[in-house]
Amino acid sequence: MKKISRILFPTDFSENAQNAFQHALIFADKMSASIVVLHAVFPERAPLDVPVVAVQPTIQRVETAKEVHKQFLDYCITKAKEIHKFDNEIDVSTMVEVGTLTNTVIENVHSKGIDLIIMGVRAKHNIFEKIFGSASSSIISNAPCHVMVIPEGMSVGEINSVGFATDLLKSDPQHILEVDKLLKPFRPSIKCIHIQTSKREKTQMKFEEMVQFFKEERPGLHISFYQLEGLDPVQRLNKFIASWDVDLLVMFAPHRGMWEHLIFVSNTQKMAFNSQVPLLILKDQH
Repeated sequence: MKKISRILFPTDFSENAQNAFQHALIFADKMSASIVVLHAVFPERAPLDVPVVAVQPTIQRVETAKEVHKQFLDYCITKAKEIHKFDNEIDVSTMVEVGTLTNTVIENVHSKGIDLIIMGVRAKHNIFEKIFGSASSSIISNAPCHVMVIPEGMSVGEINSVGFATDLLKSDPQHILEVDKLLKPFRPSIKCIHIQTSKREKTQMKFEEMVQFFKEERPGLHISFYQLEGLDPVQRLNKFIASWDVDLLVMFAPHRGMWEHLIFVSNTQKMAFNSQVPLLILKDQH
């Protein structure tokens, strides 16, 4: 797994974003990474029969966003320094771009060589969000890099215990080793968790094979294994997180085709909006 050197943080300047950005600053300090803070301004439309962009109102919104950017950064950096002793001077740059949030985020991931997106998320409360999704859902689904989502109101803290939720893919042992390497600056313990929803479930490998792999190949790795039963993986994972004081949950999001996205809502997506701790979503970048 490539070292995290550049982090993209999309913001709407909300209280939720302020909290999430403090997490991003502390994570960037540990990783010796830089941060690009991005705000997207949706273009105003002129009151005509044709879709013409109203230039002046859009320009005014961009200029206002630039001013708010500075206030946002000053406030968040000050608050973060109250709870964390920084070892590095974080390189933070800001951007205001006109367009939809998802498009501007994806474009900048490519153009700026972004390794990780960190963003705050809110639980989906209304029917519209549940049916049609949101910008956050779209970014999680379409981002070509890893994504870390910070739950609303999440307290800022250290990462001492990491949970890896496995679907028992053949590639999961490698994903766990990559996570251990990626999060090495935090030196966390890893808890590998499999939620068995049915006795007849079909998996690419057996849980016992996962345990045996690490026993033989990486006996020195600080990892423990838990196979649990539960019909609702999200609920069961949250219960485990609370019981075992997990600070960060990691899930792998395999690539899915367009039709699968339309008919299937993955547990990763569900967890992104219901997790009790920050969630790191690994993307297949090969």
